[in-house]
Amino acid sequence: MTSVDLDDRRERALLDQLERYYDAVPRHGARVEDFGPLTLFVQEGQGWPFYARPARGWSGAVSVADVARVRVRQRELEIPESFEWVAETTPALRAAVEESGLVVHEHPLMVLDPGSSAPAVDEPGSRTCR
Repeated sequence: MTSVDLDDRRERALLDQLERYYDAVPRHGARVEDFGPLTLFVQEGQGWPFYARPARGWSGAVSVADVARVRVRQRELEIPESFEWVAETTPALRAAVEESGLVVHEHPLMVLDPGSSAPAVDEPGSRTCR
């Protein structure tokens, strides 16, 4: 899925499901700080630091100033200045993040077609490593 044209209902439904998941998972181990169009997840206790991402359900723009406010807070907390989002659902965020001075690294969103079958997986211990 590389297109930001989401006319395909199945693609839109899948992206909506992913967005719900990406918003829900960090909430179990993080404090949530609201920054309008952005949500900052702050790790509670030990573990990998979380990130900021688009606020669930936000439909407006995200400005460079919005990104800058989150970056200031991340520096105050001494956590990485990190943002994660799905380009197909929030394509304009890239420009705001880059204009704020951060470098964006793209990673493809890989999804197995629901009609495809997954390859067989070997049972644990069925192979010998030398």
